[in-house]
Amino acid sequence: MKNSFCALALGAVLAVWPGAHARAEAPGDRILKLTNTGKVSIVAVYVAPAGSQDTSPDLLGKQVASSGKTVTIKVQDPKGACVFDLVFLMNDGDMVVRPSINLCQAADYSFNPKADAPTLASGQSPAAAAAAPRPAP
Repeated sequence: MKNSFCALALGAVLAVWPGAHARAEAPGDRILKLTNTGKVSIVAVYVAPAGSQDTSPDLLGKQVASSGKTVTIKVQDPKGACVFDLVFLMNDGDMVVRPSINLCQAADYSFNPKADAPTLASGQSPAAAAAAPRPAP
């Protein structure tokens, strides 16, 4: 009898306590598992709708994606967009952009800053870096 009462009381608390149970993701939310395959830690991740200068706040928060580490981040877009420019701030101060990443198709993303991608100049938008000419291989 005592166990039944405790279980009932716990169920009632969980039913009314905000955040006590998992909430469904909003329709525009994209969950991204980001794996850092480079040698330099990622200290911040920003996103912008593809070609836009409107970047998000840092999506890593207090997390750091060290070399070989996988972190999960949530990209929120109430419009339900899929294609974003991803901007990575490295612990050595470099900012690297990966333009036009389809997060609806790529739930797992491996990032290496040494791969062919534009690096942001100070004050440069992700869209401008993505449009900049790249050196021939």
